[in-house]
Amino acid sequence: MIEKYMTPPSFTKRFPIELFFDFERHLSKRDALIAQMIYLSYFNLTRILNLKVGEIEIEVGVAYIGIDYYLCKFPERSIGWLKQIMDEKEPYDLLFCNRNGEKVDRSRIYRSFSNAGLKVTPPLKITPSMLCELH
Repeated sequence: MIEKYMTPPSFTKRFPIELFFDFERHLSKRDALIAQMIYLSYFNLTRILNLKVGEIEIEVGVAYIGIDYYLCKFPERSIGWLKQIMDEKEPYDLLFCNRNGEKVDRSRIYRSFSNAGLKVTPPLKITPSMLCELH
């Protein structure tokens, strides 16, 4: 039921969207999806890495995420990636896993974001918390 869903509080990101697009193209598909989920929702890295498949519902162009089911609009390709991941897992499985099927290590994401940040113009040290910062 759509009524149970809420939209995140309105906010303005400090990290410009143009820079974000340049940044995410230097990430792996999984890490780019994690970055998008951080950037386009109000969730932090810890919450994203702890998401279980059953905590996400997808409708046309929209993902409802989390215990409170906040509505998050994602690009169509991201919705496709989410569906692909979700189809391969059970509802109680973590959404994002490493190659061994274990929870993704936060330090791995920090390293990936930092390396991708060095490839943007101008080079920056980008962290997951930078993607969450609000005005």
